[in-house]
Amino acid sequence: MTVLVLQFIAPLQQTFLAMFEVAYETINLEQHSGTHPRLGVVDDIVLHPLARASLDEAAWLTKAVTTDIGNRFQVPVFLYGAAHPTGKALDSIRRELGYYRPNFMDNQWAGWTMPEILSVKPDEGPTCVSRARGITMIGARPWVRLYNVTMISTDVSVARRIARMVSARGGGLPTVQSLGLVHGENSIKIACMLLEPNRVEGDRV
Repeated sequence: MTVLVLQFIAPLQQTFLAMFEVAYETINLEQHSGTHPRLGVVDDIVLHPLARASLDEAAWLTKAVTTDIGNRFQVPVFLYGAAHPTGKALDSIRRELGYYRPNFMDNQWAGWTMPEILSVKPDEGPTCVSRARGITMIGARPWVRLYNVTMISTDVSVARRIARMVSARGGGLPTVQSLGLVHGENSIKIACMLLEPNRVEGDRV
């Protein structure tokens, strides 16, 4: 199986690098604003094992490309899930870095939202952040499902209250993470991530 993985590593690495290069040439984080949180131009990449691939192989590939990304583009890179030495969860890293705190109008994210010198050491790349590029998180984990519910309302506090009720962190459904967001001019959204969709499906959410 190792031989099979090695056959795919080079083209996948080149695909990763090409994607990052185009993203950084096209998008400047300082000029970006929106109603969904983000910490970088390429905010999050996750590798899921499919078919006969294993989670260990996905983690191995993740770590193989992380060094190239951190060094070539000089962006801080944080590993999570099976790619992290202790299996650190994505939402834990995001909380440490202030991902969930809007910095504009209490419901939007505009430009770079943190100090340029990180207080948390990345797994690869510098601790100094480019305001134009931000940081990147890369992980490996089993397949998850995203499940979003849109409501006709302009009161984002309602979305946040429902999100807390639904999420495992708020005492709701196990293995569910959720976030209340503005979604367009006249609607709000409860964005949910089902970490174990075979255990908790969208109908229960």
